[in-house]
Amino acid sequence: MDVLLQAFVLGAIGGVVPGAVLTILLVSALQGGLVGGLRAFFWAMLSEILIAGGLLLLAAQLSMGEEVFMAIGFVGGVVLLYFAWQVFKLRSIQIHNTPALFTPGKILLLSATNAPLYIFWTTICFPLIWQLSTRWPFSVAAVSYFASFEVGWGITTFSMLLLFVFSRRTLANEGVMGKVFMSVALILAGFGINMLVRSVASLL
Repeated sequence: MDVLLQAFVLGAIGGVVPGAVLTILLVSALQGGLVGGLRAFFWAMLSEILIAGGLLLLAAQLSMGEEVFMAIGFVGGVVLLYFAWQVFKLRSIQIHNTPALFTPGKILLLSATNAPLYIFWTTICFPLIWQLSTRWPFSVAAVSYFASFEVGWGITTFSMLLLFVFSRRTLANEGVMGKVFMSVALILAGFGINMLVRSVASLL
């Protein structure tokens, strides 16, 4: 049970660590309020489950080195820079008259090219699953760990979404909105540049 508690805590921490997902939720909540935020949360949660679950299945069959994930991360860095530019252009637009920037396909793309997600699961979560599998059958250990992690992640991520929604009126104020979107764009660009630099350094 101690490993499952670690899984829950790690997931809960992951839900509040600044990153692409929280940025997506912030922009979606600003643009579409609770409905838009919930839609983004659903697709972010589904993406997390699909990517992490698929990686878990692959890891049970294959031996993948960090170089593979860094190559994926290079693509992810480019994707983040692209979305940073898209968010930057929103700074002078009335958010309630604009279509949602982060569609389901774009959210899935961001998750699929998120190298830190792959590295986190392979270097931190998988060893804990193997540890748990010494006491339980591997399939039971994997599903139990995965469920505990995602419950923790879902709770804190959803809580952050509610915070964004209830802060929407303040954040969407005409005098504040431009600065908010510009800041979000810079944060996304920072994530993208960092991912590109790490990927290139690892692949050289």
